[in-house]
Amino acid sequence: MILDEYIKAKNKMSKFNQAIRYINEISSNLSSDIKDLDNQMNILDSLIYGNKSKREIMEKDSPTISDRISIALRGFSGNSYGPTKHHLASFEIAKKQWNEMKPLIIKFNNKVDASIELLESIGSPVIID
Repeated sequence: MILDEYIKAKNKMSKFNQAIRYINEISSNLSSDIKDLDNQMNILDSLIYGNKSKREIMEKDSPTISDRISIALRGFSGNSYGPTKHHLASFEIAKKQWNEMKPLIIKFNNKVDASIELLESIGSPVIID
């Protein structure tokens, strides 16, 4: 599943700083690419999980995909009348959000894998899942 691969890619990225220590000469392009990946990861995290800073202080944030799906699921369980238009609309919005986000996640996962290959080719230890 794409989200599982995203979580694995995030875990691999957390090992980049340790791997860089074993490389003698790091190009500025590689450092820039890793920083860009980190920024992309932060943006994707806020899209998927919501804004971490707002969540810490319990400030209202834009609904995430999981928020929308949770609302939609309420219409399918625990009631006798089935989903309402609101539940169905919430599900449609979640599908739209996912379809917009999915290519960004796939692109991020591919960039992480490419960066790992580059790091390993210039002397870093092998980065394992």
